[in-house]
Amino acid sequence: MYAEPLIIYNDDWLIMINKPALINSVSQNGSSLDSIAQWLTEKYPGIEAASEEPLDGGLVNRLDFETSGLLIAAKDRATWLALKEQFSKREIDKTYIAIIEGVPKLPLIIDAYIGNRYRGSKKVTVQSYPENRFQHTHSILRRVLSHDKSKSFSIVKIEAMTGARHQIRAHCASVGHPLVGDSLYGSSQTLKIAELPFALHAAQMSFVHPHNMKEVTFEAQTPEYFGLLEK
Repeated sequence: MYAEPLIIYNDDWLIMINKPALINSVSQNGSSLDSIAQWLTEKYPGIEAASEEPLDGGLVNRLDFETSGLLIAAKDRATWLALKEQFSKREIDKTYIAIIEGVPKLPLIIDAYIGNRYRGSKKVTVQSYPENRFQHTHSILRRVLSHDKSKSFSIVKIEAMTGARHQIRAHCASVGHPLVGDSLYGSSQTLKIAELPFALHAAQMSFVHPHNMKEVTFEAQTPEYFGLLEK
């Protein structure tokens, strides 16, 4: 495990976790090793009953193995279903921070369709028109937080209105700014951070708490390696 998960909020209904990079959200291929879901199940016995799949360990959302940041886990089925509904209705606001190639002109709005043309493909395709099994997605590259002197790469803030697989990675690549080191989506640069292929962090999330119906916002501290760009 790259680092220990950090619980940033915990009540009777849900848990907010800052997931480290280089750990799976959910166990792969039926294995119970090295996942946030396994960690949750060990820490909170019975939480696996909240989600439809016990191996999900109550998790409502997932992040890629390489991606750090906010995950939600529900402690009961009603909370899990209510949060899942907010995700499906695009009522949960999500903000990401990424290190990308170049310095984009902002705001850069990406409204596109994402999907796999071939079953089992590791890479998703981005296109401007709908197609069977393709999901409509929407992201905005909102702000450049910093960049290196040569402007070969920058740290940016990205708002994601939807949550398709590899959405941020594919969207950034589709406009000529792939995540630095993300060779799957065409990056020609190297991140130069040990073991980490690219840097993507789910930094903020806002939603309506299913119990008290009040809007809540949570933030996950950005990993220290993002600061290497500014040195």
